[in-house]
Amino acid sequence: MKKVLLLGDSIRMGYDSYVKEELKDEFEVYYDDTDNGRFSAYTIWQFNILNNKYGPFDIVHFNNGYWDMNHECPDGSETFPLEDYLHNLKRLIGLIRQINAIPIFSTTIPIYETKEDTLYNGVMYQKINYLDSWVTKYNAAAIHLMEEEHVLVNDLYSLLLDEPRYAKCQDSLHLTTEGYIKCAKKVASIIKEASLIKNDYIKKQVKITVKKITIYEDLIKQFENPILHACSLHVGDEFISINGLKPSGLCEEAWKIMQPYVESLSLGKGDFFDGWMKNKMSAMISCNDGFRPVSFYLEVI
Repeated sequence: MKKVLLLGDSIRMGYDSYVKEELKDEFEVYYDDTDNGRFSAYTIWQFNILNNKYGPFDIVHFNNGYWDMNHECPDGSETFPLEDYLHNLKRLIGLIRQINAIPIFSTTIPIYETKEDTLYNGVMYQKINYLDSWVTKYNAAAIHLMEEEHVLVNDLYSLLLDEPRYAKCQDSLHLTTEGYIKCAKKVASIIKEASLIKNDYIKKQVKITVKKITIYEDLIKQFENPILHACSLHVGDEFISINGLKPSGLCEEAWKIMQPYVESLSLGKGDFFDGWMKNKMSAMISCNDGFRPVSFYLEVI
């Protein structure tokens, strides 16, 4: 059976057992039933722990949001501002792809804003300090990132909009049993879908080869202060980028220049600048050292 890992905050803890039941005949479903993923950085740590213990996995379904966007810092800002949140999500996607698993991102579920304790259908709902505008802001940015990263999105936010009070329980944050079951069926469905299209979501490897190193002695003599060590690369050096990630030993500054091209090639995108390269799935990139630029040939393998 294929292995599935469920990651995420307490919302995930509400539906994980139902997902396991839905998929019991087709998948081995794993999750931490004693701790939730809290905020995105914590989920990265939790992924590493669970992967080392039970992995590798074939599919990883994850959600984060409420903990990251909560305005509880002394200055009233988010626990993890949007740029930090997106950085963590992108890093988690990279880690998931390092084990050749399919990442599936779930949007954060909606907030039914309750500014004071409210009686509804005989049930008293607690006031909540969250705003749905926080959710839509973080979801929109995350969905844009997932589109760039070619990651499946499980839109649980939209799923619950037609439910009374968005299927919230009395604490106005978590869900009713019926809400969790509805989410579980959607999670199980997209996991089944992902299991059929796995190869489309594994990135291609990109080989990076040093083709030429040009040294401008006149410019060095005229403008550069003497340095002991400028560059350790040699013509013919090769590096392999897996899942669009920086290979070990490659110059950090050179990587900053070539990373967008490597990422595009790893996703099967090429043909830069309308026919620039003879091999459409390649690029020739130079580092930003004006004294001794290094030319790198990038190609999908």
